[in-house]
Amino acid sequence: MSDKSSLRKEIDDLKHKKVEAQRRNRTAAAKYRTARDDPNTHNEPEKAGDESGHGFLQNVPEDPLDWTAEQWANHDKPYLSEHQLPGYRNMTSLAHATYMKETAKRTVDMDKYERSKAEVGTNLPIPGIYANTPAPEDVDAVVKSLQEASERKQKRRTDNVADKQYVNEKNRQFNMKLDREYGK
Repeated sequence: MSDKSSLRKEIDDLKHKKVEAQRRNRTAAAKYRTARDDPNTHNEPEKAGDESGHGFLQNVPEDPLDWTAEQWANHDKPYLSEHQLPGYRNMTSLAHATYMKETAKRTVDMDKYERSKAEVGTNLPIPGIYANTPAPEDVDAVVKSLQEASERKQKRRTDNVADKQYVNEKNRQFNMKLDREYGK
């Protein structure tokens, strides 16, 4: 029984020392944070025997619940680039960028737009009937831009199509050879 009681006492002493060490660490970290954040403190050279220069308090993390939005943004910045990969993960921004690129190529004749708007203002359209018919040049410009976009997409696909065609042709030739050799 004495072994158990002495062991129990030793465990209690160690728990007490742990709690005391944690309390000292918290107070030291709080002092470090206030000294670091206080603009009135100057960065003086550390004295010999000063423990703050050993680096164990410099990496003490603050409580994340106390962080400001700016601190969270700085904390999250390195991780954002890893998780926001280009490609299929963010299709909305990709579609938006493509739309902006396509619309930047188109020019708008503002005088013509104002004239058409004034004409429509005097002649109110009847519901169900389209009063606005675009000019043939405008339609041609839209068709041309759509054709260019389609051609660009096709160019990206041609490499894969050529490979597939080559494989399909070789398979066809091989099948013909098998038919010649073994017959039907």
